[in-house]
Amino acid sequence: MDDLVTWLRAQLADDERVARDAEDATALSYGEWPFWPDIDDDHTFKAAETWRDRFHPKRQLAEVDAKRRILDAWRTQIEEDDPAVYLAGDIIPKLLALPYADRPGYRDEWRPE
Repeated sequence: MDDLVTWLRAQLADDERVARDAEDATALSYGEWPFWPDIDDDHTFKAAETWRDRFHPKRQLAEVDAKRRILDAWRTQIEEDDPAVYLAGDIIPKLLALPYADRPGYRDEWRPE
C-alpha cells in the first residue's frame, strides 16, 4: 500500500503545481482564468463561465489539501492501530487514486473492487 500512497502523493503534488501555475496566470488576466473559449451561444457561454469558475485553481488547491488530509488521517489510524481502519482497509487510498487511473504508473491492482 505504501507504493500506492507514494504514487498518489506524487499525483497530488502535480495537481498542486498545475493549479499554482494557473493561479499565477490568473494574475495576468482580468482576475479570472486566462482561458476563455470563443463562444457565440449565450447558454453555452454561461455554461463555460460556470465551469471555469467552479474549477478555479483555488478549488483545485482546496481539493488537493483535503485529499492529503484524508491520507494523513488514514495513515494515523493505521499507525495507532485503530480498529476502524481494519473495517475500511485500503479502500480509502484506492478510491482517492481512482480519478488518476489514466496516469502513468497507476496499477490495476489498486483499482477498488
